[in-house]
Amino acid sequence: MVGLLGAATALAGVAFILDTDEDHDDIVQKTADNLEPKLPEHASLYADHLDGDYPNPRGAFNGVQNAPEDHIPDVVVTSGIKNNLIIEVETGNAIDGNSAEAKSQIEDFSIPGYRRVLVVPDADFDAVHVDEFEQQLGEEIDGECYFATPSGVTDLLD
Repeated sequence: MVGLLGAATALAGVAFILDTDEDHDDIVQKTADNLEPKLPEHASLYADHLDGDYPNPRGAFNGVQNAPEDHIPDVVVTSGIKNNLIIEVETGNAIDGNSAEAKSQIEDFSIPGYRRVLVVPDADFDAVHVDEFEQQLGEEIDGECYFATPSGVTDLLD
């Protein structure tokens, strides 16, 4: 009996170690924190889920035709010149468990002049299910969608 209990405890420990999924709001915060110091002088940063630390992303689309109607992006960067970003943050488990919702959001975020970006945690970036989702989006949506980590998203500002 002790052997079975020990084996079950060991398996639970392995499952905990392998579960690299970070909290969604923490990834939104990391993304915003990485973007803010790299923004061009006249850029604006909007973020959802952060207790009012940033303006609501819907405010980025005042007067913009084809603004997202069904979903609110997690992070939006507007620069007025180029490199406007609409960012959806998804954890690895969310992509693995409900990729249809993430796809629906990315589709809704198709606005001329904005790059659509899906940010996933560093630990999940090279995961098989994330790679498969990236291929699926490439085949099923119109336009481009970039994949990035919270720190790598700043590369899209260049």
